[in-house]
Amino acid sequence: MPLWSALGLVLAAPALTWWAIGPIGRHWPDHEFGPYHVPLGLERTVGVAAVVIVAAAVVGIAGSYRGHRSAERGPTRSATALLAAAGALVAAAWREETAGVVGANIGGGLLLLVGPIAIAALLVAAVRLEHRARGVTMRHPRLLICLAALTAPVLFVVPVGLTSYDQTIGVISDHEYATPQPGDAHSEVRERLGRPLREPVDWLFAPTPSETACEYYEGPSSGIDPTIYQFCYRDELLVSKQTSHGPH
Repeated sequence: MPLWSALGLVLAAPALTWWAIGPIGRHWPDHEFGPYHVPLGLERTVGVAAVVIVAAAVVGIAGSYRGHRSAERGPTRSATALLAAAGALVAAAWREETAGVVGANIGGGLLLLVGPIAIAALLVAAVRLEHRARGVTMRHPRLLICLAALTAPVLFVVPVGLTSYDQTIGVISDHEYATPQPGDAHSEVRERLGRPLREPVDWLFAPTPSETACEYYEGPSSGIDPTIYQFCYRDELLVSKQTSHGPH
């Protein structure tokens, strides 16, 4: 198989899978991880590019059946297929893990348990098939197999990092709260403070006019009733802000 075809297929398969599945449960309230917003234009660009690359790779693979020399320059078709499948599984698992749900994300929990093992198994199988095909010409096969197997523990650690990252979302200091002033654009405030809390806590504050939209941040305190900051906008401009230290 031509090397460029194999490389294109392996790299584009996860991107194509991620785009084809799309966001799951975008409007549902609960998330195990995320949600991580990706602009629609970027999603479409990634999807179109992945389709083009996969199509070109398939054409190259089909052409390699006619010329044995070109096929010998790259990896075997079986190993390439397993690598592409591993990447596609990673992309599908990401969509499921970051899906919006109502209640518990059962599918995401299952993938957390079996996904890393399945992905590592695909990678190990790909290396073993390639070694079997190439024989002594393949360098460091045992090292590659060990690295492929180590994918599983690495993937088990990734959710821990995502959880730590998610816990920092919407946390600001008193100084950061004091910086935005009424009249500032919504986009400017977001740029200074980052993403707000995922769950609205409007019940901690007095009702606001229906034409305003409010976002909330949390102070760094780890107490029972941490400080909550409210920023309300009208026509994409900040019109008010206030704090709350617990239920009224």
